[in-house]
Amino acid sequence: MNGTFTTKDFATYSPENVIAENLEELTRREDLLGELEIAHLRELAKEIAQRDDIADLLSSLHDYRISPIDPCENVLTNNTELLLRSRKMLETRQCMLLCMALYQELSDRAPLLPVLFPDEYEIAPHTVGRIVYQHNSYADDAYLAFAKLIPNARAAYAHNFQTACQEVFDGHCEYCILPIENAVEGELIGFAKLISQYDLKIAAACDIAGADASRKTRFALLRRNMLPFFASAVETNEIFRFSLPSQSAYLMADILSAARFFKLTFLCANTLPIDKEGATACFNLTFDIRGGDLYPFLLYLAMIAPQYTPIGIYSHIKQKGL
Repeated sequence: MNGTFTTKDFATYSPENVIAENLEELTRREDLLGELEIAHLRELAKEIAQRDDIADLLSSLHDYRISPIDPCENVLTNNTELLLRSRKMLETRQCMLLCMALYQELSDRAPLLPVLFPDEYEIAPHTVGRIVYQHNSYADDAYLAFAKLIPNARAAYAHNFQTACQEVFDGHCEYCILPIENAVEGELIGFAKLISQYDLKIAAACDIAGADASRKTRFALLRRNMLPFFASAVETNEIFRFSLPSQSAYLMADILSAARFFKLTFLCANTLPIDKEGATACFNLTFDIRGGDLYPFLLYLAMIAPQYTPIGIYSHIKQKGL
């Protein structure tokens, strides 16, 4: 060019294009800063991972949660509020990156699931493989599906669902079977409350259909211990479910953002209201974990929401025709 502008040059000029190019340039600069951020967080993860006791480390992850700082004094006053709001998203991102780096540091030291969810309840030899449920044709079909997963499975019958839960809670049976949702009502809140009341964990789930295949019911195989059947191969499992106290609802957006970051697929959220006994209201959240980074997500939950309660890491058994 000879340093002069033609009418054509001005005709193609667009303020929007210039602004878009400036934003792209800022994004490229932020990428460089992002690499520095990742490097610092990896160094922090290495320092945290030096602790000898992994169980103690995981139980104290909340202490390593990154706290946002206030905008610097040189920021324009009318931008301060927007930057303060953005700090929350920055905190969430840094915590997610830290948990990803921490998992990379810890993954070679020991299996994380047994440390995160130790089997707290000893199962008496005579109760191993014993599955209790309220006898009916649908539950019988569910029992037959679940029995394939359990060596030497045998059935026991209860007069009602609460008794079945009590049998497991008292250590008389290793497992019980409950319906947890159906095609008409969705999640069955009454049974979700029983699971919470007796602190049961989902080991597996399956769908059972009646004469009309569209009216199917989902049953869960439940026990007291959390560690999944397929702990050695987490990709075999499909679902992760946990509850969050209603007082922690402010964390919901961060948790959903983290789940997306770790490539978990959100399936549903249901509310368990306060009951007559005064149990705390909570949210049940369910995610599809196939192809996702479950372990870093579990570290993230331990860091920002240690009050959460795991309900199950489990597989959904596929039945013919469903």
